[in-house]
Amino acid sequence: MGNMFSSGTRVVVFCDPEFPGACSPQVCDAILPAAWQPLKITVDAASLAASLTADVGLFISLHGPYFPKSAWTAIVRFCERGGNLAILGGAPFIHPVRDDGTIEPQTMAYSATLCLGPATALELPGGVVSLQASPDALFLAETPLHLTTADPGRFWAMRPMLTQSADHPQEHGSAGPLDTLLMPLVSAVDSTGDHFAMPFYLLRQQSGRFAGGNWLIAGWRPASDADWLVNAAALRAMVQFAATGYQQVEARPDLACYRPGETPTLVLRHCASTALAVVVTLTGPDNGAPVTIFAGELPPTVTLAEQRLPLAVCDLPGFYQIRCRITTPNHQTIQQRNGLWVWDARLIAHTQHQQLTAGRVFFQQAGRPVPIFGTTYMDSVVQRHFLALPNPARWDADFAAMQSAGINMVRTGIWTAWEALAPLHGEPSESALRALDAFIMTAVRYNIQIIFTFFAFFPPFFDGHNPWLDPRSLQRQSAFVALLAQRYKEVALLSWDLINEPSFGHPDHIFSKRPIPNGDAFERAAFCDWLRQRYSLDDLQVRWQMTPATLPDWEAVMPPTADDFRTSHTDLTPRHPLRASDFTLFSQAVIAQWAALLT
Repeated sequence: MGNMFSSGTRVVVFCDPEFPGACSPQVCDAILPAAWQPLKITVDAASLAASLTADVGLFISLHGPYFPKSAWTAIVRFCERGGNLAILGGAPFIHPVRDDGTIEPQTMAYSATLCLGPATALELPGGVVSLQASPDALFLAETPLHLTTADPGRFWAMRPMLTQSADHPQEHGSAGPLDTLLMPLVSAVDSTGDHFAMPFYLLRQQSGRFAGGNWLIAGWRPASDADWLVNAAALRAMVQFAATGYQQVEARPDLACYRPGETPTLVLRHCASTALAVVVTLTGPDNGAPVTIFAGELPPTVTLAEQRLPLAVCDLPGFYQIRCRITTPNHQTIQQRNGLWVWDARLIAHTQHQQLTAGRVFFQQAGRPVPIFGTTYMDSVVQRHFLALPNPARWDADFAAMQSAGINMVRTGIWTAWEALAPLHGEPSESALRALDAFIMTAVRYNIQIIFTFFAFFPPFFDGHNPWLDPRSLQRQSAFVALLAQRYKEVALLSWDLINEPSFGHPDHIFSKRPIPNGDAFERAAFCDWLRQRYSLDDLQVRWQMTPATLPDWEAVMPPTADDFRTSHTDLTPRHPLRASDFTLFSQAVIAQWAALLT
């Protein structure tokens, strides 16, 4: 078998006719390639744990939600070794089964350990249901997918957790490293052509606790074994693909957007346990024949390798599509797509009469009401990393789908990692700006309004000590906002949102019921100034129920303590509730002042 598996060479198939969710032995045999039969070990529930030894490269279960509780520790250790999984027949690991055959109630405790997330049984749409291969899973393109009866069986929706830690743990709303990449393989489609479930997908464990494994997940249990058997060729292909070992290949542009006359460069990066044949092509905005940029074999490597592929000067504005076809040693091909924009000033000019204005009830465009149908969107794969890891081809496909669904507004922006995007004096990096160029060009192409949010929860410190009051922070925030506003002043489809869900006070206590003081010198000085504009010192002593000994002068003014916010009428602890009230009003005034400055 050579390097067929990422770890080990044996295949363990859990197929027990006495265990819940069982299917026929014929199905167990049909889903494995003939060449793998000598390597297969079929086990029952009692022997599963002992069979998952270090020389096992692939573990297959056809029992879907059901698994032996006594084997759970062995399953987790197998996954932590980078083992490959193929769990078919329903949402995995949600029904533990005891040794005496008792089926425990559905629980997320086990699937959450493997970051597979909660599972929900779907209500099926009316009419005919069909199966459809993902357009990027080219190895399934010629393999028929069928349902033999009008009853398609049961489908589950799952929400796997694709990252296992935060990359900026000091920030609320932080994204995380891309530990797991989800690759769609097969969709379930209703009679109108809408995709309502993903019965087969692959989780590629790129890093983290389960690094190295490929997990084929089938959140679908057919109504009969006949549907397994009629799709046996596709099942074999997917199981074989899951067992091919870890691979990461990406062809992406140096920058997501170029100006006419600039020379783009593609970066081809890869890390794989086997040699891979790769073909990279580029198609221009005139939809001409694809131009081959690279064709060759990438050798196996345990570290990330990179090569640069210079392109010709791109003078024609528009969207250029990059396609990367990757073929494994067993001749299975997948496709990855990326792209780049060459800034199209004429396309931007066409938006000049489409700026939104605020009417009494509706937003308006050229004096006509515009009902808003919108969503928050950054990227359907890398989410909040969209300006650091741009993929204009994915944006293009997603915006096309949103436009088709009737969406006419997208809210996006920066929720985290401002220091990474703007590491020097609050000035965005050129690569982040070029990514935003491409994002905006995509929105303009599909005539979708963009609301861009600069900050979230509290503004970035940008080397200051108080994000709302420190002049250093305010200066750099203003520069950051002004640079973006100036760069896109001609884009009429673009509106600005200063901050998402602002929370004043201590950054570690955002979303508190009250503004918890940060206690820094800037906050204390500003609070004192705010009070002096409203009260004399004598009035403040009366208001806060303090004596000249406890509040002798303005320098003694302090923000409220936690006790000041207590509201129980039976609590006799000494406190100053009007000090808390004043600080709350002060916090609102500061946010209004900050918003006016940035506006």
